[in-house]
Amino acid sequence: RESFACGGTGMPGPAALTPKSIHGKLGAFQGKGMDSMAKFVIRKVISGFKFDLLAANGEKILTSEVYSSQSACEKGLSSVRKNAAAAPVEDQTSETAAGASNPKFELFQDRGGKFRFRLRSRNGKTIAVSDAYVTKAGCRSGIESVVKNAAGADVEEE
Repeated sequence: RESFACGGTGMPGPAALTPKSIHGKLGAFQGKGMDSMAKFVIRKVISGFKFDLLAANGEKILTSEVYSSQSACEKGLSSVRKNAAAAPVEDQTSETAAGASNPKFELFQDRGGKFRFRLRSRNGKTIAVSDAYVTKAGCRSGIESVVKNAAGADVEEE
C-alpha cells in the first residue's frame, strides 16, 4: 500500500501524490473540506428501496437486497454499519475454510469464476452483496473497504 508523506502539516507532501495515486486517496481527507469520502446511497426501485455503499471514487462496493419500505432499507443500512466492523471473513474458496460464526463476510467464487462477497447479519440473513471481482485479492480489498468505510459513511437519497 502507498502511504502519505505528511511533513508535519497533516497534508501529503509533493512526493507522496501522483496523478495515479491521488484519485483513490481523496477519501483520506475526510473533514478537510473534500466531498470525496465513501457514502451510502438509498434509492427507490420498482419493487421498493435499496442502498449501495460507494467508495470515494464512486465505485459500488456493495448493494443491498430490495426492501419494501424506506424505513426497512434504513434498518438494513444500519445493520451493515453494525455488523461489518465485527465480521470475520469466511473464505469459501479455500479447501480449509473454517465456518465462521455470524456476522461474517463470505468470500466465494460464482459460476462464472469471478469472486464475490456477501455480508451476513447475526441471524445469518444476507444483508448486502458485492459485484463480481476478477481476482480474490480485489474481492478482499472490497471487504476491507466495507469494514473501513461503512461505519462513518454519509447517507444520501437519490
